[in-house]
Amino acid sequence: MVNDIVKSLQGDIDKAIEAFRRELGKVRTGRANLSILDGVRVEYYGTPTPLNQVASLAVADARLITVKPWERSLIPEIEKAIRAAQLGLNPQSDGELVRLPMPALTQERRQELVKVVKKMAEECKVALRGARRDANEMLKEALKDSAITEDDERLHASLSGPDLGVVIGKRGHTIDAVQYLANAIVFRGGEGERKEIVVDAAGYRERRRSSLENLADRAASEALSIRGAVALEPMTAVERKIVHVHLAERDGVATSSEGTEPNRHVVVTPAPE
Repeated sequence: MVNDIVKSLQGDIDKAIEAFRRELGKVRTGRANLSILDGVRVEYYGTPTPLNQVASLAVADARLITVKPWERSLIPEIEKAIRAAQLGLNPQSDGELVRLPMPALTQERRQELVKVVKKMAEECKVALRGARRDANEMLKEALKDSAITEDDERLHASLSGPDLGVVIGKRGHTIDAVQYLANAIVFRGGEGERKEIVVDAAGYRERRRSSLENLADRAASEALSIRGAVALEPMTAVERKIVHVHLAERDGVATSSEGTEPNRHVVVTPAPE
């Protein structure tokens, strides 16, 4: 259930971002870019047809696009479609080829482009907020349906299904990101009682905890043996906390976190006498 929600959310986010990229590609910045013509439709035997399906498009140089129709009789329709698209381009034809010089940007046009891009960005944000809101509602429904379990301190979401290795990711980075995202979308705004959401997959959290505790024990034994510091591999804040808490119960050793993210790590040393 939860992995379906996450996949749906990721799909919606990807679609919104891809749509934003396409819209940005249509912005005329003064340089020749074929994507500016993506929305142009030409009447071809009574059917509105994408320009690139009735002609060959090419960037002749940084300031010129050329359009070579597959049928010369289409040139008037192509010129008409380009003008109707209100792209700010003035098509020029020689009977064989349609040339589209890219006008130089004026200061006024630059200011207009800033407004256009801001509007596109806001539309993308609205789509992302909608995706987050939908995922939020689905997560709450999952809790009601007991797809997510709850105790006094945490909400536990367990993922199931094939390819869970991909969901977990290298050293758990992907599932940690999913957990962070789940907490962010559910508790955005900080209203009401807040509990940590713990996202797990195929018992990964418990296996990782056991592995970290064993690693901590070995590091502690080595630190006592050499009477010196032992640095562990870089870990997330959650994993470092597991090591600190585990070794806090062990006599004779002390722990500290050193370095900066993403290379922050735990150092185990003999406790001061």
